[in-house]
Amino acid sequence: DDIDAIINDSLNDELAVKDIVEFENSLKKHDKVLYLVDNTGEIVFDKLLMAKIKEYELDITIAVKSEPILNDACMKEALEAGLDEFGKIVEIGAGTVGYVDSEISDEFRQIFDSHEFVISKGMGNYEGLTEIDLSDKDVYFLLCAKCNTIARDIGVNLKDMLLFKK
Repeated sequence: DDIDAIINDSLNDELAVKDIVEFENSLKKHDKVLYLVDNTGEIVFDKLLMAKIKEYELDITIAVKSEPILNDACMKEALEAGLDEFGKIVEIGAGTVGYVDSEISDEFRQIFDSHEFVISKGMGNYEGLTEIDLSDKDVYFLLCAKCNTIARDIGVNLKDMLLFKK
């Protein structure tokens, strides 16, 4: 478990699906974005993307889990990582693996519904969000296809790094 090697390998991997042009168009089109973070180990890298998003003058709402499940980022970790310098941090009202529509709080539902542009990190959020109607939103998924079922669903290879709009 060589953490440095894992990070370096990940940083050198090419994105398998690159909806970069569409992503940049959404950055230009919207004035705010809801950013669903994933795990504690990745939120320091989320800061790099959030800094880039700020160049487009978008307001960022950062959504974290209310309770830890596995290694999910919660309010404490988000504050420790300094995510609050990029936007308002909110809790989803649940401690589920990914976004589970039936479990989120009414307060977070209002936040989610008020955003037309969503960036979703991780497979858990992908699984949950693909179960609901997102036709009125620009939703971009950033994830690594870590299991065959998800890889098949998206149409990519196992372990592909992805940025795509579904």
